[in-house]
Amino acid sequence: MDAEGILVAGEHGIHLLFDTSTIGAAFAEDPEVLRAIVASRRLELRAVLEAILAAPAAEQARAFIAELPRELRHVVVMLYFELLERRLRSRGPSLH
Repeated sequence: MDAEGILVAGEHGIHLLFDTSTIGAAFAEDPEVLRAIVASRRLELRAVLEAILAAPAAEQARAFIAELPRELRHVVVMLYFELLERRLRSRGPSLH
């Protein structure tokens, strides 16, 4: 999976790696709990992210994510949206 391509699609509201129910469930979680999971499972999370990026296509990455334990799946969603938000903010306001 191309990280740049994932983020470019995300900028256009197309979230290749998650369905809407997964996104909604992740956003319903307490962000501090998710951050604690990141801190306590950093090595495992790194391996998960590497596996996602190593997937040959979005379908395989999405299937891999769907099989993760709920808490890791939600952390991946949170990290994705944090990256996407930083990326969008760094570009400044969009003029449409």
